[in-house]
Amino acid sequence: MKKIILISFCMGYCISMLSQTFGGTDQTIIPIYNNLSNIEGNKKYTQDFYKDVEGNPYIFKNFVLSEIVGIKTKMMLRYNAYDDVIEVQKAPNEIYTISKDPLYNTFLMNNNQFKLRLVNLENNSSEPSYLYLFELLNKNNLSLLRRDKIDFIEGRIPRTSFELGNKPKFTSVKYSYYLETKDKKIVAFPESKAKLLLMYPQQESEITKFIKANSISLSREKDLITLTNFLSTIQ
Repeated sequence: MKKIILISFCMGYCISMLSQTFGGTDQTIIPIYNNLSNIEGNKKYTQDFYKDVEGNPYIFKNFVLSEIVGIKTKMMLRYNAYDDVIEVQKAPNEIYTISKDPLYNTFLMNNNQFKLRLVNLENNSSEPSYLYLFELLNKNNLSLLRRDKIDFIEGRIPRTSFELGNKPKFTSVKYSYYLETKDKKIVAFPESKAKLLLMYPQQESEITKFIKANSISLSREKDLITLTNFLSTIQ
């Protein structure tokens, strides 16, 4: 009996301390505690690792004040586009990652400036493939999403004094875009007008006229937003 009381006291104390750290008495934040993985000590997340590396794996290098939809307390978050994880800063030297759980699928970052969503790209698969995508537009049950990806390129040590070496570096990968349709399926945004018209065979004439009248290019993000906005009105 004493053991049970002691365990209950310890659990209550831990939750109380975490609540104080992350936002007082906000009860909505408690479920996410089980979803945090402490990454302190992982060399990928220390300054020493980046000392000789050009660039960084983050969309925002610094932590920004952000909101996890469904949790009242705001947190300091940043998105690691190399590992495709969201990091939480609890203290200056205490960093966590949030496990990919559909329960926490929308993040309003940098005071609502950016909306990052956890989505499942394997719509027809029994094994989900979760990725974080930025939502650029959401109108009439049609969303335009963008994947920001960063790769790591290994450095090269010169074998002789006549060769030039290369530092390891992080480098941005070309954006890829997706449409989330009204039935919640997520598909790659068509790379050509012909493929786009296959998605909307009944609206072929309207879409063709709109693209021509507005000089739409499927390689420009602002045009994709304009086009998606139009598609949301005719679907």
